[in-house]
Amino acid sequence: MGEKAFFIDEKLCIACGACRTACKLWNNLPKEAEPDYPHKFTVTLWSRVNSFEDGSAHHEKCRHCFDAKCVVSCPENALFYQDGFVVLNKDKCIACGKCENVCPFDCIKVGLVQGETKKTAHKCHACVIESDSKPHCVLNCPTGALSFGNRRRIISKALKLRSEYSAKGEEYVIEGISGDFQMGAITLKKKRDEKKLSFSSAGNEKFIYSLVLRSVPVLRPVRRHLYDFISKMLS
Repeated sequence: MGEKAFFIDEKLCIACGACRTACKLWNNLPKEAEPDYPHKFTVTLWSRVNSFEDGSAHHEKCRHCFDAKCVVSCPENALFYQDGFVVLNKDKCIACGKCENVCPFDCIKVGLVQGETKKTAHKCHACVIESDSKPHCVLNCPTGALSFGNRRRIISKALKLRSEYSAKGEEYVIEGISGDFQMGAITLKKKRDEKKLSFSSAGNEKFIYSLVLRSVPVLRPVRRHLYDFISKMLS
């Protein structure tokens, strides 16, 4: 069981898509040509945001299950735990697809990414292979809907927020802290009898890129020039 975890507070998510853009930029993943709605995980989309008909929005990524079926099913031990998160060694991956078939959340995909020569599995690695203190999706979330830290503190925070929301007549549930699916990604989400997804509002990519550029300190001196350049590319 990992000491750290993601926390996703659905109530604070505005579906801006800064998380998915930051993930793509940091991992050098190509832009989706024609993204599906609702957004689906692909070999180049490891962090997704979808909105619901009730007006709420929801960030999703690999849940980093503590008893991950993908890890157990991998015949080459290409999937393993590091710092409590499920990560992938692409050199060992043989693209058999067993991990994709057993993932209950459809978070891992097998395929060939443009520019690569080997077909492998692809998924969120929680940025544990980097030296940064926090994953880049978290660093670039403008509302605090995504956070990262001590798992016990996050669970306490989730329980407290659920009580506060309940006192206001809003019913929320916590995913990832009990039962068969204890996870490294804990989500506080609105209770729904049936999830009916509408299109994501994460379509204003100029706004999204501006958020990312603004939040990366090393880019601040040149962010205006970079943003102008990106705006021209996207116009």
